[in-house]
Amino acid sequence: MELSFIKSVILGVIQGLTEFLPISSSGHIVIAKKLFLIKSAGILYEVFIHFGTFLSVIVIFRKEIADIVSSLWIGLVDLLKKRSLNSELTKNYKSRLGIFLIIASIPAGTVGILLKSELVEFFENPLFVSIALIFTGIILYITKYFKKGEMGVRFLSSIIIGCAQAFAILPGISRSGMTISAGIFLRINREDAVKFSFFLSLPAILGATILETFDIFHYNLNVNDLIQIFFAFFSAFLSGYFAIKILMKIVITGKFFLFSYYCVLIGILGIVLFII
Repeated sequence: MELSFIKSVILGVIQGLTEFLPISSSGHIVIAKKLFLIKSAGILYEVFIHFGTFLSVIVIFRKEIADIVSSLWIGLVDLLKKRSLNSELTKNYKSRLGIFLIIASIPAGTVGILLKSELVEFFENPLFVSIALIFTGIILYITKYFKKGEMGVRFLSSIIIGCAQAFAILPGISRSGMTISAGIFLRINREDAVKFSFFLSLPAILGATILETFDIFHYNLNVNDLIQIFFAFFSAFLSGYFAIKILMKIVITGKFFLFSYYCVLIGILGIVLFII
């Protein structure tokens, strides 16, 4: 294993905070690796810190997620039995929300599978990441000029939000920043927009984790490795938990655009640092 105990915890905290705060987790990980002279965090770390953030969403929204999954399942069974669009699947909002999450997951899943090898070079380019962070900051700032919406998530808006998530596969482009901003631009209720973004992260994180898991079986782990991995996982879970709580309050109070200043600042510092 390559990372020290402290570096593994630092990467876990960075992943947990930036996965949900709209400041790009992939971008910060790329920059952190460059600053700490880490050639690779290792597939094992990536798998477990991603799973830590996945678990933080599950823990906070466990009841709502359970309702969506159960409603979707009941609705699908009802639809198959009645073979009618007038079934509970379309009547029940939680069922429809589950369908919209599936639809919104398709663009990012497609891009991730088809263009995985082509995207690798961007993750090795901290200058590109710095520029992308500035772009993220601009998008976040624009949300300042949109009034609070009252609409719920619908079929078309789920597709648009899904495309925003697909675009955010690029490092430096914040996934939560793009998806929540898209929801705000579409005049979706801000609480619904941020929750939809969090729920949408689940299949994205789980899919990435499953793809990475296939590469970890050749590792020979000792006790010290397992301890480091646990603390990386736990730090990602804990920081992700608090990041979700913080972001919910900030978005609902209409202060989402404040993250734009941070993104632009880090982007400019990155450009200066990596050009020089």
